[in-house]
Amino acid sequence: MRRVLSPVLTTLMVASLLTVSVTLGPVAEAGAAENLEQLWRIEVGQTNDSSPPTIGDVDGDGIDEIVFGTLDGYIYVYEGDGTLVWSKPAILAGQTSPSAISSAPVVADLDNDGDVEIVVGVGSIQRPNQQGGVVALDHNGNRIWSHQGFDTFNSWTGTGIPDGYTEGVYSSPAVGDIDGDGYLDIVFGGWDHRIWALDRNGGPVSGFPFTHYDTTWGSPALYDIDGDGRDEIYIGGDASIGLDFTHEGGRYRVLDWQQGVVVERFPAIERAEIFQSSSVLGDINNDGRMDVIVGGSAGLFPAGADVARQVWAFHADDGSMLPGFPVQLPNRVFSTPALGDVDGDGAMEIVVTTMNEGTNNGLVTVIENNGTIKYAVDALQGEYPGAVVSYMASPIIIDGDGDGDLDIVASSNIFTFVVEGSSGVRLDGGMLNPAEAWAGAGAPLAADFGPLGWRLIVPTFLPPSGAAILTAYSLPDQPGGIWPMWRGYPDHSAAPAGSQNATPVGCGQNSNPALSPSQTSATGYWVLHRNGSVDAINVEFFGDLASRGIVLPAGVWAAALTKTSSGNGYWILDSNGIVYAFGDAVDHGSMAGIALNAPVISMAALPTGNGYWLLGADGGVFSFGAAGFHGSTGALALKAPIISMAPTASGQGYWLLASDGGVFSFGDAAFHGSTGALALAAPVISMAVSPDGSGYWLLGGDGGVFSFSVDFYGSIPGMGLCSAPSARELRPTSTGRGYFALGNDGSIIAFGDAYYRGRARLDGDPVDLAVRG
Repeated sequence: MRRVLSPVLTTLMVASLLTVSVTLGPVAEAGAAENLEQLWRIEVGQTNDSSPPTIGDVDGDGIDEIVFGTLDGYIYVYEGDGTLVWSKPAILAGQTSPSAISSAPVVADLDNDGDVEIVVGVGSIQRPNQQGGVVALDHNGNRIWSHQGFDTFNSWTGTGIPDGYTEGVYSSPAVGDIDGDGYLDIVFGGWDHRIWALDRNGGPVSGFPFTHYDTTWGSPALYDIDGDGRDEIYIGGDASIGLDFTHEGGRYRVLDWQQGVVVERFPAIERAEIFQSSSVLGDINNDGRMDVIVGGSAGLFPAGADVARQVWAFHADDGSMLPGFPVQLPNRVFSTPALGDVDGDGAMEIVVTTMNEGTNNGLVTVIENNGTIKYAVDALQGEYPGAVVSYMASPIIIDGDGDGDLDIVASSNIFTFVVEGSSGVRLDGGMLNPAEAWAGAGAPLAADFGPLGWRLIVPTFLPPSGAAILTAYSLPDQPGGIWPMWRGYPDHSAAPAGSQNATPVGCGQNSNPALSPSQTSATGYWVLHRNGSVDAINVEFFGDLASRGIVLPAGVWAAALTKTSSGNGYWILDSNGIVYAFGDAVDHGSMAGIALNAPVISMAALPTGNGYWLLGADGGVFSFGAAGFHGSTGALALKAPIISMAPTASGQGYWLLASDGGVFSFGDAAFHGSTGALALAAPVISMAVSPDGSGYWLLGGDGGVFSFSVDFYGSIPGMGLCSAPSARELRPTSTGRGYFALGNDGSIIAFGDAYYRGRARLDGDPVDLAVRG
């Protein structure tokens, strides 16, 4: 199902609001402000739909600025005193006008040059017929790069037909090092049914996008749960019947980047309602394990109505639910939780805000770490009879009155409230921004602006014009333990720095050598499936058996795909020894009409392309064209069967490989060693020869790699995966400084300088891999 904004949320976002008559006090003079006293108020001119302000030192003066976006597609940067630094449009490449912003920008130094960049998602449900994606600006507001995902459906009508507009990005980008290369990556979910990680230059990190098969509203949390120096991705989204899902509702994933492959850390968590609330991470019960806390949604499925009102808490390392969770609330929870010790008992509480339902106003709710609800209060507290708090922003946790205790700040459609953290009682002066609307997820912000001190920044908009308002209030110096902004941290990671160094049962630490992916190491690759079909991944498709209308007989399978030296063609071999030529590959003959003692299982070609060898499962070698016969194991008594062959670079010899790792050299092939005398965890199944013939690698069925006269670049077991694929084939890069492994599930795993280009299709049965240099 393609998700569109629920009628309830849409109504709130266009702000059908009750106007409350309240008289504002005077603006404080500089240096004379009391706590929560208004310092300045700016009318921007365009609606801030749901872009909570963030902070970053944009101008390099050592003091943070305020950054947010609006529906006119502009990014605004203000000093802490309300002075405009700049406002610039976030325009996607190829477009002449900006797309609306509902996402929160993130400010970070992506390229480690000392200057920050600003990255924001564009495309909104509020502005139809605009391209969606992500835009990166430099610290002066100039576009550095932009990214557009896929045109999957019509996000304004919910119909499944692409409408010519790439889908918007409501999910707010978070930054962290996903692949361990020392640079920040940008992570977000899209309405295009993908979860993305982009590198500092705007290109997809190898292995991304991850196909989610439905829309994503929530924003990712990032945390290194296994201590391998790479952040894992925590994100929830929608789920639809069909394709990957077998139920309606939501699915929460934990994604781990491993050697160019994106895997799920543990099986996805499913529920009967979508995940629209964004998750946060913290060790809420002090057990030394990081926890994930996430709310519900604005409500989509009748069957999931109770789930939309729940707050979940589960362990980040294995997904097991914490005792007492999920917690059932009376109202729906669209907001992002905040974490802090609001009652001073030394333990962390969860703070959420909810939507109104029936006669219940939206509530400020505090939940203990054992799942007990401490309180759920209506912040109006009986004032303004008839007023309805219909929607509340995500809360923040600060000290609002200078008593050293933590308080809660949350905006709503009619006020911004400040309540005492321990009791929920509203502070004196704790009703800010009267009669100004708020919608979406535009949480307030508390920040230290150097000589100006701490200030509370509240985003709202003014009905009926919709003009965005930014208002600053005075704050005392802040204690530790605050949650000062939406998602808690300026990088939007929603998690503390560092790592847990905890590894779930059955998982391990990554022990492989560091990757050095290079796009010049390989253009792409072909994957052959057992039925003779071919997946061409970033290379030209020259045909397969299906394209010629060939259906293999029962008991016959496609055994090998061998590329020509030019990369402009390939041969496909079946187990009857029939050879099929595609592209510039030339048919030099086959075993057609010849009685076989054993199936034909492998093929190797001369570098000139004017001949090739076929290998039988009994070790017999058959030569065609100009390929010379250099010997075989047909007459030898073998400890294990022959399973593969590889040619030398000159074409004047070849190696034969047995399943025990025994290597047999013929012609000018040099022997560099074998595993024939070793006790193996799994049979050897493939051989990859260095392009210059100076050595080779052997691949075990468990993904283990053995190096002989060549460098070791890693193995599948060395990745430490909780659930690793078994291996099928190993192929070197054109440089010999890396290799690709083909998994039984169609995954392609890159090692050394191998550059990941994508995986084989999910419904195939892969048997061979050929790499184009």
